[in-house]
Amino acid sequence: MRVLMAFMHRPINLETLADFDGFQVHAFCDECRHCSTLDLPGLARRLGGDCPLDRMKRALRCGVCGSRKVSISIGGSPAVQQALNE
Repeated sequence: MRVLMAFMHRPINLETLADFDGFQVHAFCDECRHCSTLDLPGLARRLGGDCPLDRMKRALRCGVCGSRKVSISIGGSPAVQQALNE
């Protein structure tokens, strides 16, 4: 739990997401409703591990229709979900 609390006091970026096994980030296109699970290691290599999630979101583009109107959803273990909701 101590690691989880330390996580909550740091800005969420690609590197901090990698600290937890089983974390997934899904992208949803607001135009065509396409959904995709993001390749976090690939994004970290491309954008840098210290890239904050808001900047990562702005870099996304739908692979089907090309729209930049993309929403993201973060999923993980129940302990991580509970900490994010507190």
